[in-house]
Amino acid sequence: MIAVGRKRVALLQTAVNTFNEETDAPFITDVKHISDRCKLLMDQFERENKDRERKRGEEEQLLLSELDQLLKNALEDKEKWMDAREAAEEAKDKKEARLRLQGAQSRDSMLNRRPLPPGELERTGDCGDREVTGSAAGQGVGDAPINDGGAAASPERPSGRGVGYGKGALGG
Repeated sequence: MIAVGRKRVALLQTAVNTFNEETDAPFITDVKHISDRCKLLMDQFERENKDRERKRGEEEQLLLSELDQLLKNALEDKEKWMDAREAAEEAKDKKEARLRLQGAQSRDSMLNRRPLPPGELERTGDCGDREVTGSAAGQGVGDAPINDGGAAASPERPSGRGVGYGKGALGG
């Protein structure tokens, strides 16, 4: 901190006395000369500090513009990556849809090549949908099939035997 008033004059007088006591001093000085020289030096340092701060501000602006450029490049790269990813997903979805269609068509063609069971008159629809007519129309999942073997068919077994007629049930 810079001394003010009488303290400053006392400090300057001490500096003048010290400078003038030197035998190798090039000239003799006084308080006014030291005061002016200190003021010039302080003004010079203030100018240099302002210049440094201004340059630092410019450097910060340059750094910000470089950071802005890097951010812009990073965002462009991210957009390219996202576009490539979306294109790959679209291609994958198209391929999957094509394979599903081929699978459905091959299933339909295989079902159409199979001989019709008795009682089924025609096949209609995609993916093996059939229109069943005739004596097989009443048979669905859980319905008892027609058994011509003479024994009455049970809902448990198509052979007519109920549950429990195996090798281990009656020892037979």
